[in-house]
Amino acid sequence: EPVAAVAFAPDGESVYAAVGGGRVRRWHLPPPVERTPWNWWESHPLDERTGWDWAGWLGDLTALAISPDGTTAAAADAAGALLVWDLEGGD
Repeated sequence: EPVAAVAFAPDGESVYAAVGGGRVRRWHLPPPVERTPWNWWESHPLDERTGWDWAGWLGDLTALAISPDGTTAAAADAAGALLVWDLEGGD
């Protein structure tokens, strides 16, 4: 899936990606370790935990942001539509 925008959670434990069709995916990040280009992806694959599908509400996303306290997300599409939702409650 093509990725249009990426945002990291303030706590550093998750990364969010805006992908095609109005969808946002969240991955849990592994704890920090000494990384090298040769071992990072093999020893620490991303663990997909959660996603939101806003198809029908938003077109292909162009922007994504997470609030400084990590409780709210906002996504926008090329037509200028904006959607804001609660990451903790899913609303």
